[in-house]
Amino acid sequence: MIVLGYDVETTGLDTSKDSIIEVGAVVWDTDQKLPIDIYSKFISGVEIKPEHKEAMDVNGIKPEWLEYGYCLEEVFCFLDHLCKKYDVKYLVAHNGAGYDVPISISEASRLKLEFDFLKLPLIDTRYDLPFTKEPKSRSLNHLALDQGFLNPFAHRAVFDVLTMCRVMSAFDFDKIVAHSKIPWVIARALVDYDNREKAKEMRFSWEKIGEEVFPKCWVKKIKEDQLEIEQNKASQKGFKIVKIK
Repeated sequence: MIVLGYDVETTGLDTSKDSIIEVGAVVWDTDQKLPIDIYSKFISGVEIKPEHKEAMDVNGIKPEWLEYGYCLEEVFCFLDHLCKKYDVKYLVAHNGAGYDVPISISEASRLKLEFDFLKLPLIDTRYDLPFTKEPKSRSLNHLALDQGFLNPFAHRAVFDVLTMCRVMSAFDFDKIVAHSKIPWVIARALVDYDNREKAKEMRFSWEKIGEEVFPKCWVKKIKEDQLEIEQNKASQKGFKIVKIK
């Protein structure tokens, strides 16, 4: 089967207002477990502000490099072209449901355009890999180490995609697809103000998941089969997690 591995680097973590500055995509053959087309582009026209420094320090992208980039509309149109050319069946992204897809949809909305690749069924390798035992961490770099290799250029889009696809290849793809169909739930962390950092440590967000708002709640979107695992982790930290949707 042919899938499109996808990753973006951005100016920050707010999917509603931050901007994409780099796109990496790999057309991947799940049977041969090899890339068949690789695409990597900087995005031009993005104003880099002082508040973007933290994200820029993480990805190491220099603002002046963006001058050699392409407009986002052109890049997204080319991804649609790749999907049509190779008859791509799935979009694959690590934490794609939580970040890469929502910020891409937000950017498309600002362009007042729709793109077919963002409508593909999503496989999120942070949640959809059928582990027989829960890993110590689901971060991409840790999962790569678990498979015995290093990501040579972490937080650069196309290298993260190649790392992700190699990690994915350690699993039966049919089982990954089956796992991807497990429904999502919205979980709430029951913490007071003084203990809010405990929720943040477990990647809960204050009030918002994408464009959806949950007033005065620390919330997180997780796979239904991960709810009990998350609840056990929270219990060890001294708070509770409940399903609210």
